[in-house]
Amino acid sequence: MTGIWTSTPTLLAGETWIHYMLVQHPGLVVFLVMDAIVFIAASTLTITQTSMVIAYSLSANNNLDLYEQIYWGKLLGRIIYEYILINIFQEGKITSFC
Repeated sequence: MTGIWTSTPTLLAGETWIHYMLVQHPGLVVFLVMDAIVFIAASTLTITQTSMVIAYSLSANNNLDLYEQIYWGKLLGRIIYEYILINIFQEGKITSFC
């Protein structure tokens, strides 16, 4: 690798730097291409998993909130219902709960 940085490329007339790298250092070119592919794949996977975790967290919290609202709503409704029935029964307006 140090030879690539320290050497002075001897480009022929009309030869581009990319052509020189492909001919003189094909292993480095293959390594850089594969490195770019792995980087893109890892970035894509990271972004996808992050969005899935965020989506799951949002949907899980919404479902939990809905469950808690239903649970506490039923519980509060039952408490209010029993309170009203007990008060009506104590006032003598009804004689049984049936």
